Amino acid sequence: MGSSTYAAEGSYACVGAPANEPNGGLYPEPRQFVDSQSWWKPIAGQTGTDHGHTHVGACIPEGQTMTDSFVVNIRMVLHDVGDIKVYSGTTSVPYTSVVLKDSNIEQTQTKLYETGWTCTGTCERWRSVTINPTPYTTDGLKEVRFRFFFDVLDGTAVARMTASANWQFTLDRPSVSTVSSFTRNAYTRGKGWYSKPGSLSTGGYCEADFTSVPLPDSPISGIWTPTVKMVWHGGTEDPTVTSHEVRLDPDFHATPINEGIIIRQANGEFNGSISIDTRTLTNGTHKLFLRSICNDKYNRG
Repeated sequence: MGSSTYAAEGSYACVGAPANEPNGGLYPEPRQFVDSQSWWKPIAGQTGTDHGHTHVGACIPEGQTMTDSFVVNIRMVLHDVGDIKVYSGTTSVPYTSVVLKDSNIEQTQTKLYETGWTCTGTCERWRSVTINPTPYTTDGLKEVRFRFFFDVLDGTAVARMTASANWQFTLDRPSVSTVSSFTRNAYTRGKGWYSKPGSLSTGGYCEADFTSVPLPDSPISGIWTPTVKMVWHGGTEDPTVTSHEVRLDPDFHATPINEGIIIRQANGEFNGSISIDTRTLTNGTHKLFLRSICNDKYNRG
């Protein structure tokens, strides 16, 4: 478990932070806990192996202005992941890469290796990482990507699934005067990636995005109408989105499963606003859950 002493007097409480967040959910600027998941589960009418799902998440300073390095505690979760491909050594999957991205660079800053991690049921690990903005040559809006790589045995073939979270912050360093902001899909994106059989480096994304920016830092009331996107993003290897759903407060780890409140559920893609009447909810923190369901291009269910 990673830990940090980053919290300071007068810190902000991270919205939605898990109770065991290593920093106690306290940070010097507003943050929200954002979690991206990769699911490999046959749906009704399909055959195939159920490989469960994986998570990567953290309290992120989405949309905040940062002037120097900052700490992020990353949570990795495995849930009913089927036949795990276990590797020996110390530098193989599963691991989480921390990637810095803007118009000039896409650079892996850190790889957090969890080689040899096996799991039955639900397993969780936390790791602490310092985001060092030095590779960014300019200030302005910048992107960070967390990618959690995990391998399973699908029949006799090794297959890889990756849970990815993309998010942005504004960089404003006193020593840098040039500004060049990241503009491509500059919103919070949750992506699952699934490899081609026998080729761990080839595969496609299934993606669900929260396109209203920034994420809310303070309580909301009345009718809330954020925008979301669950569509095919055009990659040759990306599977098509066959259906989508938006829920409030589901808990798929509970026994029995808590399905939450269904806000929207339909076939095909969706790109637009949703409507949530907060007056029907209890006061306090609630979880917004977006899911794209995609057809596997390789007929594995």
